[in-house]
Amino acid sequence: MDAGYLVVWSIFSAVATVLQLWLAKRLLLSPMFETQNSVFRGALLILAGIFQLTPWKRTCLNACRSPAEFLVRHWRPGVGGGFYLGTANGLYCLGCCWALMLLLFVGGVMNLWCIAALGIWMIMRGFA
Repeated sequence: MDAGYLVVWSIFSAVATVLQLWLAKRLLLSPMFETQNSVFRGALLILAGIFQLTPWKRTCLNACRSPAEFLVRHWRPGVGGGFYLGTANGLYCLGCCWALMLLLFVGGVMNLWCIAALGIWMIMRGFA
């Protein structure tokens, strides 16, 4: 199960790294990986905000909030079944988190205050 989860997040990390480098080359991100362009910053905020209201976000949250139901619904026997279960879990988890991760570009990926504020917000909202 862990391998599938790891694959999902490894692919996401690779894509995010390429995107981050591409945005930095176009001077949309500072050396601290903070947005340099107010229009781009606003677009990221709007995108993250809109996604929070979508049915996809609610579906992902529901899968993450009830792990017993998730296991029953997605269980498959064997090693392949475990990989499937981990992949499905990773995709639902990614579905919950990717838009919030965009906000790190708004506040700065290396900004400890931004990371702490997002962490506190997620704890207060139950990882919503």
